[in-house]
Amino acid sequence: MNQVILFLLIKSALACKTETWNTITRMQLKNGLTLVVAPNKSSTTIAFQTWFDVGSRMEEKRHTGLAHLFEHMMFKGTKLYPHFDHILERDGFQGMNAFTSYDYTAYIQELPQGALDRIMELEADRMKHLVITTESLATEIDVVHSERHLRTENSPDGLMQARLFETAFKKHPYHTPVIGLKEDLDRTTVRDAQNFYKKYYQPQNAHIIITGNVDPNEICAKAEKYYGALPAQAKRTVHTTQEPVQTAFRDQTMFLTIPQEKLLLAYKIPASKDRAHMAALNTLAVMLGSGQSALLRELLIVPGIASSAEAICYESHDPGLFIIGVDLQKGHTALEASELIESFLGHLSITPRALTRAKNFLDADWYGAMEAPPSFAHVLGKYEILAESYKEAFLLHEREQALTVSDVQQSLKSFFQKKLCTRIQGRIKK
Repeated sequence: MNQVILFLLIKSALACKTETWNTITRMQLKNGLTLVVAPNKSSTTIAFQTWFDVGSRMEEKRHTGLAHLFEHMMFKGTKLYPHFDHILERDGFQGMNAFTSYDYTAYIQELPQGALDRIMELEADRMKHLVITTESLATEIDVVHSERHLRTENSPDGLMQARLFETAFKKHPYHTPVIGLKEDLDRTTVRDAQNFYKKYYQPQNAHIIITGNVDPNEICAKAEKYYGALPAQAKRTVHTTQEPVQTAFRDQTMFLTIPQEKLLLAYKIPASKDRAHMAALNTLAVMLGSGQSALLRELLIVPGIASSAEAICYESHDPGLFIIGVDLQKGHTALEASELIESFLGHLSITPRALTRAKNFLDADWYGAMEAPPSFAHVLGKYEILAESYKEAFLLHEREQALTVSDVQQSLKSFFQKKLCTRIQGRIKK
């Protein structure tokens, strides 16, 4: 064996705290940075994703929108690499993107083989040396305001979703949109931005997910080379205001510039870490909203009441929402659809056939994600943050496949109650 390679392997063994489970290796550098490596020898590209344990849930009052703002700021570059995205494009990187939620912020790329050194060098540099100026901050705040105008203020769906979370959550930060409040962003200073960056963009808050034709030992050696010198800091505890238990139905009506009425119904559900209930709720979402045999399709679309109907189990770090969204047909109302859905859910009896169909759908979705490095990396990263370990994704899938009719029926009874429901009716502005 080449002596240089042998040295790197020995060094990586000393530098990384390593555990391997189900062909996936999870490593942690001494400074707290976590790497999750999922080899896929058939892949011709490498998915490289950096997930930071920071979302709008961590923001303080009067400082909302900073997590999402930094999704933009992180592309402003450093003194050494002032044009981050241009360098990636030049070097053949694909699928460059970033996104922010209530619970996390992620940066994603798809690399050609042999490009790991380049991406690690760039990513480690912007974790430590991001340049934040008055001009760059003002520019990105303007960009975020334009985004809000497009996706929320000028979007009926965006307005309704914002009102839904604002109504469903009274105390918890999920009350405030991820994009933040305009007045909070307008008062953001360079010092505010720098403090946020120093607090959250640190090794102990970062989870790097790598999938593709890679060697975990090589990954660890490279990670130590590029990230190892980043100083460790104690991970700060986030004290999130607990949401009071909802005890009564909540209802809001919005008059919007829309051709037909819209409806959102949301039910309070447990946090993502509640594996037992989350498995049943994911399965219910498939039963209700996925495929030609979806129950909401039979209830609303086939009879001509609605043009579309979906069900989403919104997985989150803290207790969240199960959301049903409906676009009505002409002559039908949000109230009509709401009453039909509430009655249907109240009398729904889960059948073995419907459960089997949902399990098959979830199973196909799971293995489809595993075959594509970017989508599998997304799954691993999400559960690293929401459930504190990528293993929870596998355990959740196993739980879904082991569900009984009684399990799903119990979750339906527990969470689809009128007192746990928030309704937003979108009506036509006259």
